[in-house]
Amino acid sequence: MGVLLIACGSVVSARQTSDGAADAASQEKQCMARGWQRVEMQVAGLPRELLWKAPAGSWSRGAIIVLHGGGGQHFQWCVANAPVVAPQVRFSELALAEGFAVFLLNSSDRVTDNDGRVCGKVWDDEVRKRPNLDLPFIGEVIREVVPRLRPASSRREIFVTGLSSGGYMTVRAATHFDD
Repeated sequence: MGVLLIACGSVVSARQTSDGAADAASQEKQCMARGWQRVEMQVAGLPRELLWKAPAGSWSRGAIIVLHGGGGQHFQWCVANAPVVAPQVRFSELALAEGFAVFLLNSSDRVTDNDGRVCGKVWDDEVRKRPNLDLPFIGEVIREVVPRLRPASSRREIFVTGLSSGGYMTVRAATHFDD
């Protein structure tokens, strides 16, 4: 199985409502109403979540793992309640139309700098003296989740791409995973 990693460096920001958790649940529900499925798991002691969707039948092009930008959310790739994220949703829709399964991973909000200060909702894309928070999650999705959900006649390739902080995490994953 090969993994191709693609990083994008554009910066996109979106406004967060005062009740981010309630808004997130609402937007996830909008994605699920459009056929996206939610997966919750524990990885390295942290609760993790993703949304995924695949074309009917086999995945003729493989799977794409998408990493959102800093301050972002995974659902911003499946529902565009703000014009700034519409291109991200079009990316996911095009990938599905072309035969890819799409996995939208959500970063944690527990990333800290070298002094232990919380960095916010970003991917753990820098090399630090502590264990990485996101590489085990990405690895679990590559090694366990995608193969478990992939129909037998599907392509086995897995691609990883990201935006901004997710782009940096894509590069970090490329230097970490050897398969």
